[in-house]
Amino acid sequence: MNPLEGIRVLLEAATPETTMPAQIVFSNSAVQQISGGQTKSIAWVDISEIHTYRLDAITHEVIYVVLQHVNGHSFELRDDMNGWDELLTALASLVGRPVEDIRSRILSLKADDEPIVLYPGDA
Repeated sequence: MNPLEGIRVLLEAATPETTMPAQIVFSNSAVQQISGGQTKSIAWVDISEIHTYRLDAITHEVIYVVLQHVNGHSFELRDDMNGWDELLTALASLVGRPVEDIRSRILSLKADDEPIVLYPGDA
């Protein structure tokens, strides 16, 4: 089989749901991650911790915000997702800090830094 044939098959199989960029959607009660046609949701009241870190992914760096659910599962949101800036505003409100403070703390992270805990406690 021609190697390019496999690429053509993958492109033909792609649907709008699988090619749309991941998205962050939130309300006063919950935050959702929509990616690849799947939706994950977590209620703000079920978040036991929020931390952030920067990962060196070789070709680029990615900033993650991790929402830790009270049951131990985590919910990762990335800075390349649609809705990232709006998420930072919502996080600032949740932790009771100015948006620019949250934004600057997250964006100042280096790839080799320890994760910063934004919630609970002193953000």
